[in-house]
Amino acid sequence: MYLTNREQLKRVVLLVDSRHKPTGDDIMMHEWFKHFGYNVAVVATKSDKLTKNDLKKSEKVIKETLKLGAEDKLYFFSSLNKNGKDELIDNLFLEFATDLD
Repeated sequence: MYLTNREQLKRVVLLVDSRHKPTGDDIMMHEWFKHFGYNVAVVATKSDKLTKNDLKKSEKVIKETLKLGAEDKLYFFSSLNKNGKDELIDNLFLEFATDLD
């Protein structure tokens, strides 16, 4: 009820582990958010653990598993070395401001 009755909630962030294929729970949550019309940003965490080649493979697996389209947002982020932090913050807040218009 918390999520379905929150008119002021405009966007949700779904965290997935970039080292693994999204789980059944990840898929279920993504589908649930989309079903209820939420703007979803998928953030793949622990990207510092992957090589550049592995990041490309991970991106493909995540996009295919969650059935992300061109309009869907996927960001890679590392809390350890902060890679992806600026892009994530800039895009989330820019998109949030756009959602409020």
